[in-house]
Amino acid sequence: MEKLRTYSLLSVALLISSGPVIAANIPAIANDFPEISVTHVGLLTTIPSLFVILGVLIANRLELLIGKKATILTGLGLVLIAGVFPALYHDLFSLLFISRCLFGLGVGLFNRLIIQIISDMYHKNPGKQATVIGLESAFEGLGGICLTLLVGQLLKMGWHTSFYVYALALPIFIAFLIFVPSDKKELNRREEVTTNSSYTNNKRALQVMIGYGLLLFVIVAIFINYNLQITPLILEKISQLRQTEAI
Repeated sequence: MEKLRTYSLLSVALLISSGPVIAANIPAIANDFPEISVTHVGLLTTIPSLFVILGVLIANRLELLIGKKATILTGLGLVLIAGVFPALYHDLFSLLFISRCLFGLGVGLFNRLIIQIISDMYHKNPGKQATVIGLESAFEGLGGICLTLLVGQLLKMGWHTSFYVYALALPIFIAFLIFVPSDKKELNRREEVTTNSSYTNNKRALQVMIGYGLLLFVIVAIFINYNLQITPLILEKISQLRQTEAI
């Protein structure tokens, strides 16, 4: 039961870096929407990063109202619905864009809380706590790699089909719901601490969080821009190589 709880919690980290995995879809989506500029199509990969920041800010308030577990489940639900939506309704670019915004919002709701809930669950065992936090980082990277490979395979059946990769959020949602305990006592404790905290400290914490959020956005935007440019470059080089071989 302990292992099920740990891995159910860690499985959520598989989705944290899943936003950029559809970068390979951009050329195909641009072909299907010729009236939309390539820059705007590229935003389908980058815009979730901006809404991750918004989700983190919202999660702070939502956690106090419904608790960590319910907030994470809300985020997983958003990732599932908004992530799979382009596979079902992909005729309107505006709907695709909105779904990607909601996807980023969902990731933001559980992005920060995963580390917090690990710290709460294993606070009596610092060694175990450090191990699980390390595994969380490993699962985050593993999720990005595996989902990218899976998207590449699904892309063969159409760019919209590759969005079914986000259906992975469903078993993760179910496992987290069943095996991870609720945090009502922790919620009550946090409410008391929040009530007694000063306005100055809250303001300072918010400023620091916004600063780190903006820094994260810049780093992710640069990284995703590299992903967006490398895919068409590879396709162009392959096309040139085939033309050379044909001659």
